[in-house]
Amino acid sequence: MEATIRRLKQNKRGVSNVIVVMLSLVLIVIIVGNVVLWSYQMNQLDLERMQETVNIANVTRITRSSWSTAQEEFSISAGSRLSGTYTDTKIIDDSPETFKEEIPSIQYTPSGYSPWDSTTFVSGSLTDLQTDNDVYIQFRSYPSTFSETTETFGNVAAGTSSRNTENTIVGSIFTPTKDGEAQSITAYIRMTSSSKNMKCAIYLHSNLSLVAQTEEKAVPVNPATWVTFNFLTPKPILKANTEYLLVTWSYAGNGYAYLYYTSGATNQGHYVSATYEANFPNPMPNPNHETRAYSIYCTFKPASEETVEVEFTGASNIEPWTNLTWTIDCSFTTDGVTTTFQLYNYQTGEYPTSGDGYMTDTIGTTDTTKNQTITTNPTNFRDADGHWKIKIKGVKATSTQFELKVDWIEFKTTLSDIYRLSISNNFIIDLSTYPLSHIHGIEIVVRYNVTEDAEKWFLKAYNWSASTFSDNSFNNTGGSQPTKNEWNEYAINITDNWSSYIRDDGTLLVEFTDEGLNATQTMTEIDFFAIRAIINGTRLDLKNTSPLTTHIIAIWVTNSTHHQRYNANLFINSGEEKTYIRADITLPEEKCLIKIVTERGNIAVFPVD
Repeated sequence: MEATIRRLKQNKRGVSNVIVVMLSLVLIVIIVGNVVLWSYQMNQLDLERMQETVNIANVTRITRSSWSTAQEEFSISAGSRLSGTYTDTKIIDDSPETFKEEIPSIQYTPSGYSPWDSTTFVSGSLTDLQTDNDVYIQFRSYPSTFSETTETFGNVAAGTSSRNTENTIVGSIFTPTKDGEAQSITAYIRMTSSSKNMKCAIYLHSNLSLVAQTEEKAVPVNPATWVTFNFLTPKPILKANTEYLLVTWSYAGNGYAYLYYTSGATNQGHYVSATYEANFPNPMPNPNHETRAYSIYCTFKPASEETVEVEFTGASNIEPWTNLTWTIDCSFTTDGVTTTFQLYNYQTGEYPTSGDGYMTDTIGTTDTTKNQTITTNPTNFRDADGHWKIKIKGVKATSTQFELKVDWIEFKTTLSDIYRLSISNNFIIDLSTYPLSHIHGIEIVVRYNVTEDAEKWFLKAYNWSASTFSDNSFNNTGGSQPTKNEWNEYAINITDNWSSYIRDDGTLLVEFTDEGLNATQTMTEIDFFAIRAIINGTRLDLKNTSPLTTHIIAIWVTNSTHHQRYNANLFINSGEEKTYIRADITLPEEKCLIKIVTERGNIAVFPVD
């Protein structure tokens, strides 16, 4: 037994030894593998490091950033563009963008409108009047003159069945085909036992609103007969192709007051219980419907003339004017409309019927632009606060409604007889390359050619703090006196308070404007217009001649007294030449060495005298 136990202990120790040996072998394999891998990686890194070659071709001190030119078209606050585009101002090549001076004016559009008489608004808004773009504000005409002959709409057939109208409003839907002036309503009625007071009315079916009611009559006892009820003055105006309810209503008494009917369309008939009173309810209480066409009709005078009339109002400045031009672009939904345009004269206190402030034309479905320039007493057409009024009236001999479509209204005032040009544009400084903290000023330059030399030209920049264009802190505020028909260069520097002219995103808004003295129109060519930052930086011209992409991570500037490291993050592709500008690196006045360090540990050196 003891021998067996000893053998088991010996075997256990043997297994433990085997496990230890196996684990040791595994560890050795892992270590050797890591050493081999590390050795391979180190050899690979050494190989790439040996292959990497980046050179510094040159290092120079720079005092200016690259030029920033216009990226969009110039804004023109006075004058106009004659030819070319902003792209012609990017380089000096004698291929310019051309502008011309204009007599300055200010344009206004209406801020309100008022339909006259029974003219109704249809659609659109005042913003549709700001440009000539085929988007309209529209108004519908109304019948303004009526024929002496009459027509009817309704059911003129005498029915054989009837409904009592005592304390009940009864009638049907009918639609006129013409505009007109209602004269009367006639109903086929039978009165029994005793006479009763009755009257008729017209309701607008769309919202059950009361249009008008007729006179009241005491209808005597009678067999079924047609009874006519006249409208009082002013008589109601009917619109063509509009659904109306023609109804009658009777006081309650002995016997009945019957209104007859024939078969009608679904829901054509309407009735509602209502105690008889002096006036019809407005609106009609919710009615019941039935398939009946009651024997009731309206006699009306068809329209012989339609009119649409609208007044537009606005406001302007109260400065002296040399002239005033008012312009209207409009059309109608029908041809042959006699149209009158009037500009209110505040001196006479009325709309003119001839001369200044008055225009006429016959206009149809095609847009027509009408304008008039007033040079004599133009300020008569505004009040003391600058308010003005324009009225458009269209008239046509027709019985059918039409619409006025107004596309554009402009009230333009001219302030002087001096020709002016003022253009401006945004220019962007790349703040990622030229941070604000390392900018010392701004330089602005324009290369221009003018046909007249009677006035100076000025550069200004928008002061974001003061919210205005200014030349405060410019080194030259006296302007540029050009030589005409030659290229003139006008450059200024802003070295004090320059930060007020740069927005946080690097934007400079620069204005180029004339002096405002010339009564002769000048043509101005712009060949080059740009800005740049004044800095104290360094430019490095680099070249990667290796087959690998190089990552520069640091720049050193060293000499006997200067030892400064700058972080960098610049990638240069294989075979690529690159210019690297650092506005934050200022080279010492003495000789120095410039070193660049790559991520792989290579160093290139360049001496700077």
